[in-house]
Amino acid sequence: MKRNPNSRLLPLLLATSLFTQACILKPDANDCFKIIPESQSVDQPALVSVGFKVTHCSGDPVGDLQAADFRIKQDGEDISKFEAAAATVSSNKAYVSEILLLIDLSGSVTASGKLTTLKDSAKKFIDSAIPPESVQSRKVAIFSFDGNTEIHKIAALSNDAASLKRAIDSISCPGSYCSDSTTNLYGAVWNAVISMDAQVLQDSQLHRESIYNGSVVVFTDGTDRAQRATRDQAVNAVKRSKTAVFTVGVGAEYDEAVLKQLGKSGYFAATDYTQLGEAFTKVADEIENEANSHYILHLCSDRRNNASHKLEIGVEADGLTGSFTTDFSSSAFTGGCVLPK
Repeated sequence: MKRNPNSRLLPLLLATSLFTQACILKPDANDCFKIIPESQSVDQPALVSVGFKVTHCSGDPVGDLQAADFRIKQDGEDISKFEAAAATVSSNKAYVSEILLLIDLSGSVTASGKLTTLKDSAKKFIDSAIPPESVQSRKVAIFSFDGNTEIHKIAALSNDAASLKRAIDSISCPGSYCSDSTTNLYGAVWNAVISMDAQVLQDSQLHRESIYNGSVVVFTDGTDRAQRATRDQAVNAVKRSKTAVFTVGVGAEYDEAVLKQLGKSGYFAATDYTQLGEAFTKVADEIENEANSHYILHLCSDRRNNASHKLEIGVEADGLTGSFTTDFSSSAFTGGCVLPK
């Protein structure tokens, strides 16, 4: 994947109601790009910054767009190459992806003789989820579940891939991570989603310069047996949450319909444990694509009349287009604006 220079997203200072969004279809196509605004700020002497996400109309994230794929207009006119300056770059480095990997360590897994293979696959996931070039903006926590009420913390949220893999190697069953052989799948999903929502909210409030996004990745080879929570409770928690939820099922004993319902962001199947590493890698790729679909526009505006202005951001790539328009005020704008590096 191509990577763009580091950029900072600034706090949301203008009301969301200022945004109007348009999605333009090709006459002979049924799909398009959507640009979803996420943040906006205005700073002296004349800097306008807008953070946004680009998706396909199908909802799939669109990553690795280049500056040449964007068109910028002020008040309906293309920006002047001589009197204004603009840069649209990936906000990959300012976007922090926090992932909770939730591993089934119930009796069906631990008694299968496949724990070593599971651990190897989980370590591959860590390598894929925390690529060296994005280490500062990717974090993973590892939890397990069995038949107990609570999920078990194996490793706290960290971007230290080596430390996370050592924690995986330390898993031994029976033990504190796997003391009840039945399966509390629904309760575990409910707990994981609630925990990740709280973590993202906390970090977003502490570090307002970045956009935080949470994901839960659930692995299981079976169905809920403990009945500590209902299927509806788990599904409703997933639906209400802003956290992305991916599910990975292995073997033939799990309920595919359940995992598809819980995995609102993606469901992946592995016929057996030899395919589990590949399934985990696909999930990591999906999460990375999401991270790469966030961008920021920095504009050194040439407006100086203390008035409200229209700013249109458009994108065109692979024959598809999309745009949205927002307002900004040029109040007290002066010369000397420099684009952030």
